[in-house]
Amino acid sequence: MKALSDKQINALTSTQIAAIETQDLVILSGKQIGAFKPNEFTYGLTTTQIQAINKAQATGLTAAQLKDMNSGDLSSLSTDALGALSAKQIQGLNSTNIESLTTAQAAVLSYAQIAAIGTDAIKGFETADLATIGTAAIKGLTAAQLGALNSEQFSSLDSSQVQALSAKQIQALGTNVIGSLTTDDMKEFSATQVAALSSTQLGTLSSDQLSALTTDALGALSAKQIQGLDATKLSTDTISTLTAKQVAALTTAQLNAMDSDQIGAISTSGIASLTAAQIKGLSSANVEALTSDQAKILSAKQLAGLGTDAVKGFETGDLAQISTAAIKGLTAAQLGALNSEQFSSLDSSQVQALSAKQIQALGTNVIGSLTTDDMKEFSATQVAALSSTQLGTLSSDQLSALTTDALGALSAKQIQGLDATKLSTDTISTLTAKQVAALTTAQLNAMDSDQIGAISTSGIASLTAAQIKGLSSANVEALTSDQAKILSAKQLAGLGTDAVKGFETGDLAQISTAAIKGLTAAQLGALTSEQFSSLDSSQVQALSAKQIQSLGTDVIGNLTTDDMQEFSATQIATLTTAQLNAMDSDQIGAISTSGIASLTAAQIKGLSSASVEALTSDQAAALSAKQLAGLSTDAVKGFETGDLAQISTAAIKGLTIGQIKELSTDQVTALTSDQVQALSAKQIQAFTTDQIQHLNFGS
Repeated sequence: MKALSDKQINALTSTQIAAIETQDLVILSGKQIGAFKPNEFTYGLTTTQIQAINKAQATGLTAAQLKDMNSGDLSSLSTDALGALSAKQIQGLNSTNIESLTTAQAAVLSYAQIAAIGTDAIKGFETADLATIGTAAIKGLTAAQLGALNSEQFSSLDSSQVQALSAKQIQALGTNVIGSLTTDDMKEFSATQVAALSSTQLGTLSSDQLSALTTDALGALSAKQIQGLDATKLSTDTISTLTAKQVAALTTAQLNAMDSDQIGAISTSGIASLTAAQIKGLSSANVEALTSDQAKILSAKQLAGLGTDAVKGFETGDLAQISTAAIKGLTAAQLGALNSEQFSSLDSSQVQALSAKQIQALGTNVIGSLTTDDMKEFSATQVAALSSTQLGTLSSDQLSALTTDALGALSAKQIQGLDATKLSTDTISTLTAKQVAALTTAQLNAMDSDQIGAISTSGIASLTAAQIKGLSSANVEALTSDQAKILSAKQLAGLGTDAVKGFETGDLAQISTAAIKGLTAAQLGALTSEQFSSLDSSQVQALSAKQIQSLGTDVIGNLTTDDMQEFSATQIATLTTAQLNAMDSDQIGAISTSGIASLTAAQIKGLSSASVEALTSDQAAALSAKQLAGLSTDAVKGFETGDLAQISTAAIKGLTIGQIKELSTDQVTALTSDQVQALSAKQIQAFTTDQIQHLNFGS
């Protein structure tokens, strides 16, 4: 057989070939083997003959011969013979040939042989055979071949085979294959291989497939790959393993597509990595889904980047976890969007970290709903930043809850914006003198007696002329004794006449002697007798002549004898005739002798007979000659006999001719011998014959 030429071998029929002994066949060279006609050779060879083909002979097999082999023939080739086939020989195999390979044969295929298999032929691999291909050989699979594999074929590869695939090979896998991979298949992917997956391939993966990737594999995903993922397919476990860099790569659309559990699964480092663009795109649902730990990690810049609608999504428990440094990032618009429950969830350190501008941004709906505990958290600087509108929204309890320092920070403009009826007595009592001085007349008039009474004495002392002028009688009536005591002369003088009527007697009595001098004529004229009577001697004696003269006759007429005794001689000397004549006998009798002695000519001239009649013996004794001479003839008739007898001999000389003629016989009789002897000749000549008979000339 060995001597046969190629031409002779080519002429052999399948029957002849089948008759060749195996020992004769094996001595043929590879060239001679290749000389057999393909169809005759493949049909004529027996299984035994095929099994006997050695490596050298196998190299001579033509593509046509190999292609014409049936499944039984090809599978009968020894692994040595199969392994000797060249790439060119392998290229001629079809899918049927490949399908006929045994697992043992598949296991010996080399890198070059694998790479030479056609894309259609590769489809013939049975799963069990594919699984036996060595990791070195598996690397020979081309992109086209891998793209031609179905999911079952790829799934048959074990972890070592899969992990042996290069990035380029991985990229060649069709979406039909990728989409059908089992979770076990996914676990086999290395970080390098996952990093090679295209966005299209990744988009095909299911939630379970993505979850099956190892942490290292997930960590290998690039920003571009991350952005190609369907966010709804990302499990919480998958999301929790994303690196900060990967989270920062997520698009707004991806974040918005996530449910609350997914958002809550993002690591705190991931939350910290969110960019301005991502933060800006977060929805209120996204924000609502944040956990307390996630909220705690937000920065001031991130917080400031949230939309006003997004901020509304914050749960109260999460807001309370935001750091004081971050809370400063809230913008005016964001704070204005918060509801009262949200703001109330902030603790004292968070509230006190807010700037003046942030405080001014709080809506009246928030301000009006703050609890007393919330109000206690406001610092002086923050309260000083509140607008009049915001302050006007506060209730009495809210204002009362402010600390003393916070209240003390209110400016004049802020004070004027307050609703006075909402100011508690405790609040009012803490107002500084400067703040009290800022209160408007309308505010003061709106206060009830308890509120007015709560103003500090320093506050009362600070009341301006305009404020004093605007006080009502009710305001004045509400003053306490200590408050009245602190009033200055200028303040007292500024009160309206109606306002003065409001003074309670006990409070009037506390006004200082310096201040009492401030009472105007109109004010004193407006006082009732009870009010004036409440003044003590030092207060009364501090009154000027002008003030005394302004007292109404109704007041004068109702003064007690004690009141009269408080008048100094100088003050008595300033009383008008009308005032003196308005006094009753007890009042006249209560005037001191020095007071009587101080009566002027004008006063004396105006005294009525009733006034003179009211004089006591001591008062009569205090009259001077000039005073006696100034009395009208009618007034002299009022002298009681006992009082007339007490007039000094010096003063009796003041009786005028007209006065003497009006004396009654009882009055003449009452004159003592000393008084008669002191009379001048002219005075004696003035007595009538009837009067002269009653004069007591002595013995």
